[in-house]
Amino acid sequence: MNKTLIAMAVAGVVSTPAFADVGGFGQMGVKLDKAGGTQIIGLFGVNISGSVETSGGSKVYGKLSVTSSNGEMAGRTGANFFVTNTVVGIKGSFGDLFLGNNGSGVELAQLAGDRHDVSQGKRTRNGIGYQITSGDLSFRATLDPSDDNDKAIIGNQKGVSSAGLQYKISDVTFGLGIEGSDTTFGAKMKFGEMGVAFHTTKWKKVVESGYGKGDTSVAIKLSYIVGDVTMSYQTETLASQVKSQLDVSYALGGGASLKLRSRMDDLKSAEYTRLMLAMKF
Repeated sequence: MNKTLIAMAVAGVVSTPAFADVGGFGQMGVKLDKAGGTQIIGLFGVNISGSVETSGGSKVYGKLSVTSSNGEMAGRTGANFFVTNTVVGIKGSFGDLFLGNNGSGVELAQLAGDRHDVSQGKRTRNGIGYQITSGDLSFRATLDPSDDNDKAIIGNQKGVSSAGLQYKISDVTFGLGIEGSDTTFGAKMKFGEMGVAFHTTKWKKVVESGYGKGDTSVAIKLSYIVGDVTMSYQTETLASQVKSQLDVSYALGGGASLKLRSRMDDLKSAEYTRLMLAMKF
C-alpha cells in the first residue's frame, strides 16, 4: 500500500520522463614553456546533464563535469583529475534554485574573465544559490558555508557569500558583483565582429604578491571573430602584477578546432605557448 502511494505521488509530480545528455571534449598538443622545455599535454573531459519536468511546469535538473589533464586546467599547471562542476537544482517561473557549483554571483560582473585566477568565476561552490532573469536584468546570489575555498588566492574564507546583477542594453552589458567584502564592476560591448570588455575589483583587504601590494585589480579583454577564426587578448593587473593571455582558435568543422594559447606574465615561470588540436562530441 505504501509503495502504491509513493508511486502515485511521484507520478503526480513528474509529467514527462527524465532525460540525460552526455558530451565531452578532448585536446592534445604540445606546450613550450619560457625555459624552453617541451611537454606533450592532454586535456579530456566528460559532461553529463539531465532533467525532468514536473506537472507544475518546473524543471528539476542536474549537471556533472569531470576533467583530467597532465598539463593545465582551471588556471593550474600539473593538474591531474578534477570534478569541475556538480550541481542539482530546480528551475521555474520563480527562478533557478540550485545546490552545488553553478557559478558565483560576482561572475555576472567579471565580464573580462578572471585571468588572475582570483575567483575564476567559480570561487563560491559547494553551496546554495539562486538566480532569476527578468527581461534584460539578471540576478544571482550564492552562499558557500564551507571553509574550502582553495581557488581563491585572497585566502580561504568560511561562509563566503556573493551577489551579482547584470543588465543588457542592446549590445552593451553592465555587471555589478559582491563576493565576501570585495566589489566588482564590469561592462562589455560589441562593435560588429569586435568585442571589448573590462572589469575592476576593489578589495577590502590589501592584496600582497611578489610584485607589491594593492587593493584594486583591473581586467581588459579584446575579442575579434573573422570567418572561422576567433581571437582574444586578455590582461589583468593586481598588486602591480600583470598577467596577459592571447588565444586564437580556428574551427576545422565537425566539432574540431585548432587552438593556440600564449601566456605572458610578470611571473616568468608561468609563461608558455601551446598548440592544441581540440574535439567536441
